[in-house]
Amino acid sequence: MIWVDDLKMNTDEYVYIYPDLRAQGMITRSRNGSNGYNFWMDINVPPDGKDDQALRTAYKSFTLDIQNQDMADFNAFKNLMTGGIGQAPFYCNGTCMGPDLNDYAASIYANYLHDAMYLYALAVNRTMEQLGGGPDLRNYIRNGTFFANMTRGQFEGRTGLVRIGAFGIRQPLFWVTGLNVQGVPTVWLNISDENSGISVTRNYTDEAVVWANRAKGLRPLDNPICGYSGVDCPVSIALYLIIGGGLVLMFTAIALAGISTAVREKFREQERLERECLISSMMELSKFDLNGQANEGRSQRSFYSTTASSGETSVTVISSSDAARLIETEHHAFFKMARDNNEELVYAEKYPFRVKLNKENMIRLRMLRQFDHDNVNRFLGISVDGPGIMALWKYCHRGSLQDVITKESYISDAFVAFTLMRDITNVCGYAGGCKP
Repeated sequence: MIWVDDLKMNTDEYVYIYPDLRAQGMITRSRNGSNGYNFWMDINVPPDGKDDQALRTAYKSFTLDIQNQDMADFNAFKNLMTGGIGQAPFYCNGTCMGPDLNDYAASIYANYLHDAMYLYALAVNRTMEQLGGGPDLRNYIRNGTFFANMTRGQFEGRTGLVRIGAFGIRQPLFWVTGLNVQGVPTVWLNISDENSGISVTRNYTDEAVVWANRAKGLRPLDNPICGYSGVDCPVSIALYLIIGGGLVLMFTAIALAGISTAVREKFREQERLERECLISSMMELSKFDLNGQANEGRSQRSFYSTTASSGETSVTVISSSDAARLIETEHHAFFKMARDNNEELVYAEKYPFRVKLNKENMIRLRMLRQFDHDNVNRFLGISVDGPGIMALWKYCHRGSLQDVITKESYISDAFVAFTLMRDITNVCGYAGGCKP
């Protein structure tokens, strides 16, 4: 019982049943048989001091024993038996029992020997009453089948009420004993084997008193909650809901974080594209001054005709023959735009009014700036922080189509001339016709 307590195997899930035939229930006799004590107690000298541990297991225990016998009644029978051992037919004086009379103790099973001898005597008497004392008496007594029938009946014996049924089999009366809430051994059930079957007599009106020393006073389950292996614990719906809710929350959080990141990156990209569409006239643009370029020693090769490199800045220059076109008017102007360590000449179209750009306008401007095709002049952005609004376009340093045609250097080659005529024809067809 102490070992059970050490292993924590005496919780409310456990029930221990001790089958016994001592007719003592939860009482154990002392060594000399004169006294009784609770079976969880240690009577050794010195005791081990672990009675409390054993008692915790005893609270979860029951004894299944035949009808319990009063200790005083057993002591009276013991004294009668030890006193008669010196009489006929044994004639045993003190020396045959040992030198110390205090060690004389009748076995607890002496009660069964008493009842067995008494039953035998009753069967012999019944046989003699039925058959008389004839010469066949011995043969009938030795006939097991006949003699077993002579044992049928009942009498009050040392082991309680002795009832013998068919074939000489005893119909026992068992007592189920346990501890009540005060720790007192109490007989809860009487179980008897009747001719009609097993009969159970309850010695209580409310079953809760039997389990009063357990949590909530409830009967333990036939099968433990987690099974006898301890690994079959049922998973509650609440646990599934908690796990499922946690997973839903986790995936929702991940999805929201992903959506938030995607939206934030989209806004950042829109802001970047809007910044690229908006060109600062003060920070990124400077007026193109052909005279200034000439004063710097570039009269023969002005700004933007070819590409040269000065450190990390890319500079493009133009020929003096094209400078006539780079004149600012009321409707357009030319600027040097510095961005990403590069400078290029851009064409600016002026507008005589100011408007507030809304979200739809910015979307269209972003789309226009992202449009890139070999046959379409590139839109670079719009400037709104100057005196007026200006739309900035890439400068076509080769001039217009008319400029290309009028320059004999471009049409001296027959293939180039044919290509130009075919392109002009395609444009006219796409535009719905060209007027001369």
